[in-house]
Amino acid sequence: MTRWPRAVSRVPYLGMAFLGLLSIYIGLWPSILTVGALVGVIVVPLAVAGAVAPTWFSANRFLPPALNIGAGFLAVQCLLVVVWVAYSWHRTAIVSVPPGVGVVRVVYGVVDGEPRDWDWFNRYYRIPADGVLQTRFSRDRGFYREGEPHPAVFVVRHEDGREEVVTGAWQASGTREGSGCRLEFDEFVIGAKRPAPVGTSHWMDSLPSWGVTCREEKVVRGVPTAVELEAMQTAGKECWETPDGGISCWGGHRTD
Repeated sequence: MTRWPRAVSRVPYLGMAFLGLLSIYIGLWPSILTVGALVGVIVVPLAVAGAVAPTWFSANRFLPPALNIGAGFLAVQCLLVVVWVAYSWHRTAIVSVPPGVGVVRVVYGVVDGEPRDWDWFNRYYRIPADGVLQTRFSRDRGFYREGEPHPAVFVVRHEDGREEVVTGAWQASGTREGSGCRLEFDEFVIGAKRPAPVGTSHWMDSLPSWGVTCREEKVVRGVPTAVELEAMQTAGKECWETPDGGISCWGGHRTD
């Protein structure tokens, strides 16, 4: 077998050393990735030894297999991290509405709500005529995309089967924790973009029109009783999002 020039033979070792350093860096904070950091601590000096003295290193019976196993583990870990990051971006919401719907509210975490419909890059929300979708989806907590924290595509579905892409925008998001339940919603507007509400803890005043309530510490479809409505509106912490993806919260008990 023809030998590679000495400089070229060092390249794989340098690549493994870089992989080890990268794994140490991403595993500095305690997490499952810390296992990779510990493996990286072993891989880096072995790879450096191979780069400095490739002939001696290759002749050793134990060091090359140890380096290959460690570097292989780190390569798989880094690949999984890349896939996880790519998969964890905020998915685009495909909001499908019947004609005449102007404001859309998607209520998440409804145990008997509409089944989830999604793929790797999109979530599909088929909105009924009243503009309120109760879904089994939990709220999307993926990474925000710079300049587009709430990506969405809006489609009007006509009775003849035609689908028309129209303008629209995310308008508001909120979360309410109380009575053993976690109420979460996104609100979209069809047509011209409207300004998102700011600094208000009163978005739950419209709760009777959402078609959900909290029973046995679960969000379910139904009309809330007066007692259920008061409990959900006055207990726990309430948070809402700003258009750039920021979070503001209001805690305590409402008395108005």
